[in-house]
Amino acid sequence: MSIIHYIIPIQKPDIDIFLSQACAAPNVRFEDRGKGVYYFWVDKQSTKGVDITFEQENIEIRNTALSNRADFQLTNDLSKILISLSDGFILDEEDKVKSSHAPLFSASKIEEAEIAGCLLTESIFFCYNSNPEVISVAGPIRAVYFGEEFFLKRKMLSIEQLRDEIFALILRVNYGLPDGYKEGNVMTISKKTAEEKLIVKLITNKINCIIGAYDYILFPADEADGYPTVITNKILASILPEQWELVDEVTIVAPMLDEKDWNSLKDRAKLFDIGPKFITG
Repeated sequence: MSIIHYIIPIQKPDIDIFLSQACAAPNVRFEDRGKGVYYFWVDKQSTKGVDITFEQENIEIRNTALSNRADFQLTNDLSKILISLSDGFILDEEDKVKSSHAPLFSASKIEEAEIAGCLLTESIFFCYNSNPEVISVAGPIRAVYFGEEFFLKRKMLSIEQLRDEIFALILRVNYGLPDGYKEGNVMTISKKTAEEKLIVKLITNKINCIIGAYDYILFPADEADGYPTVITNKILASILPEQWELVDEVTIVAPMLDEKDWNSLKDRAKLFDIGPKFITG
């Protein structure tokens, strides 16, 4: 679910001036994604961010499901700057002209959109996912994974309480994990066809890392057997050392281990090795 507005410019806005004014506000960040698309978010506050697309005849402003108050307030601010620079007017998705002086999202509209996004996410998981395990939600910094454990533990909450829990997890995974932790060694492996690729994470215990979702997790081969140990994210989550933390239903904070604990983890992983399946594909 996206909420889309369009600004119809009378004059073409200067993008450099727009970016400068947009980022003058505290903690506003942006990423140039190419082809006229700019992604904005409020550091430490946004759950989803805002997409601004400069098209031939209009400027698209897009908010996606699970956007929070910081995102909608940022949308209000960005649209105000664009209106000023373009001397334009605003259309909603139904091509209705909106006032250029009123914010796109009032306090009540923000509340309504927050709740709608959370209800949609819960519905997608339980009603439309035929094999429910996890669903991925893209955040400003990294994806967050919601699954059966998260929703079943919170089935007695009000929708407002569920919203707060969903947003709290997105904010934690995006901004609350340790600084300096890296993704580490990630490989893309082509299979039988050029389109078929596997994303594989190699765990080496040489850096503190954040482990996200991958097709397979690999542990390096021992000299004795010569083959890596291959497991899945789900298996890894079931054998974590006590120093590692599962922060959502996939994402793991994985500091380096001492040699004894590292060898113990590798030994546990070998008990679930699916290497032959991985090799034969």
